[in-house]
Amino acid sequence: MIKKICAILLVFIACQQVFAQISLTNRNRHINQSAVYLEAGGTGFIYSVNYEHLLTRNKKKLSLFGRVGIEYLPIKVAEAVLHLPAGFNMILGRRSSNFELGLNALFRVDFSRNVTGDGFYISNPPTRIFFSPIAGYRWYSKPNEYGETVMVRLTFTPLIGLDVFSDQPFVKYWAGISIGKTWTSEKKWKK
Repeated sequence: MIKKICAILLVFIACQQVFAQISLTNRNRHINQSAVYLEAGGTGFIYSVNYEHLLTRNKKKLSLFGRVGIEYLPIKVAEAVLHLPAGFNMILGRRSSNFELGLNALFRVDFSRNVTGDGFYISNPPTRIFFSPIAGYRWYSKPNEYGETVMVRLTFTPLIGLDVFSDQPFVKYWAGISIGKTWTSEKKWKK
């Protein structure tokens, strides 16, 4: 199951790379259509590999991105834990430095044997959901000849969840740092 998910994700990312190899007419823009990045900490908790896609952009320097990611943790106590961060991020600005706000969810799927919990897990294998608001800084390098840029993110990402033992909400203050690559398709850059 996990191998299939990873294979599908890799094929999807590879297909996106094919469309990224084009020359641009406007090299001064920094916000591209797609991004792939590795995040240490952040919404994925330990690390995550993420894909982000531009959903909409307006003239007032506001861009909205959708994000999906994956983190696999082979833990000795548990057989395996899969984290799936997903959500929306909003970028304020169109230059190389931007402010970022977002709301993400972390879906935690535990493949361990004998994991139970009444009203806590929503599926089989057991899944737990955490919410994570995001506030941070995003930097883009100058685009290369194909319009690709390097992206660096620094984010404050508290994880908000429910303590299964006391039925009380809890907050884990967390932060993340990301580095990745952005690109766009030829259709978006033609005038």
